[in-house]
Amino acid sequence: MKRKLALTLVMGLILLVMTPAAKGAKRSFPKLMVASYQLTPENLCPGSPSRLYLQIENTSLWQSAQNITLRLTEEGGVLRPLPIGSAYVDEVLPGESLCWSLDLDAMPGSKPGYYPIKLVMEYEDSRQTTASVTETFFIQVHQPVELVYDPPALPARVVEGDNVAFSLNLHNLGKGDIYHALVSFHVPGLSEGSSALAGNLEPGASAVASTSLQAMRPQQGYGPVQGYALLRYEDAAGFRYTQKIPLATVIEEKVPVLAPATAQEEDEDNAFLLWIPLAGTLFLVSLLAAGFHWMRLRRKRQAEEERYL
Repeated sequence: MKRKLALTLVMGLILLVMTPAAKGAKRSFPKLMVASYQLTPENLCPGSPSRLYLQIENTSLWQSAQNITLRLTEEGGVLRPLPIGSAYVDEVLPGESLCWSLDLDAMPGSKPGYYPIKLVMEYEDSRQTTASVTETFFIQVHQPVELVYDPPALPARVVEGDNVAFSLNLHNLGKGDIYHALVSFHVPGLSEGSSALAGNLEPGASAVASTSLQAMRPQQGYGPVQGYALLRYEDAAGFRYTQKIPLATVIEEKVPVLAPATAQEEDEDNAFLLWIPLAGTLFLVSLLAAGFHWMRLRRKRQAEEERYL
């Protein structure tokens, strides 16, 4: 009997000690928090709404959250919920969660980047005590880029060994920044693999990628060659883009050019050319002199013949 009485007393003491703690635990205030969130599609583009999913959990093991008001805010004026950024929930039981989803859109002129949005949760416990919790997370806004170029052209014909100047005019017609615009060349016989950097372009800006390409004999031989210039660039979100630009020309063999005559050779040629008219003049003078001498001898002979007659 005494043994049973002692056991009962111990159990009573244990219950007496544990009851306040249990009551205190049950009286603890419920706490709401965002367990996870997801945006689909992941990158929000202006004019193309994405669906935002919020998983909100009541972390309390004893108290339910009641009369819950959810409100989504964004201070920059870039994001807008569709059609409204608030909701009301009657109750979330202890340890349970709710899913709130809504559509988000970005203003047309929004710059690409990450923007903070806040979820404000106001609610009550079972004794109508109010509480407010604010959670902050980030949404990425993406602007499609539009990079255009003026049609480039190579000379119709190039000669082996020539340096061919090439330039490509680029224009950013989109609303997002463009980074690391680079042009590489893949034309047989024209510095294949070389590149030209245009750099970064802000919206509405233009840039020029220019370089000099050296012509050489293609592996397939001289004649028409076809290839392309590869334009590569990135947007603010790190997405990479490529464009192929067709290029064509004709590579001709270099014809050896005869070396010009030296000054000594030119002097000798000039002296030879001067001797030609001089020799002709001397020849004519000699002919005239011989003619006069022949006529003189003839007259002298006629005079002698007339004297003897």
